[in-house]
Amino acid sequence: MRLALLLLLCLAVPFSNADGFLDKLSNLTGSTQPDFLAPDEAFGLDVIARDAHTLQANFSVTPSYYLYRDKITFSSKDSAIRVTAVNLPKGEIKHDPNFGDTEVFHQSFQALVTLDRVMLPANHKGIARQPAECCDRTASAADVDRSCTATIASTDV
Repeated sequence: MRLALLLLLCLAVPFSNADGFLDKLSNLTGSTQPDFLAPDEAFGLDVIARDAHTLQANFSVTPSYYLYRDKITFSSKDSAIRVTAVNLPKGEIKHDPNFGDTEVFHQSFQALVTLDRVMLPANHKGIARQPAECCDRTASAADVDRSCTATIASTDV
């Protein structure tokens, strides 16, 4: 019996070190960990200045990922620019085990950001967004602070 166990152990060790063997073994048992995209890959943002007081934020969301609507915020890095309003579309209701019923965005969408400006130089930059991002394959959310810039004209102050 000992010889059989020793032989089995000798055969199993090389296979366990073989490239991908343990991954293939875990696939058979169904206990694989999902591969998640980095936030920059799963969520995109393009900000366009519509006029001196309005930004249009275009969010893109990868399938099976989502953004929490009530966690999306915008702020300015410059005290001369104040975000006065963020107009987001209505989201889909999702029952989240951590937050209960909440609105989320599973698909790409646009937000309008209204700015209040005080004597800015031409081509001033500096708006930040801070969305809470998540994936349908996990119950935990990852709060990720991001920043982006948008060039806005100094006219119409």
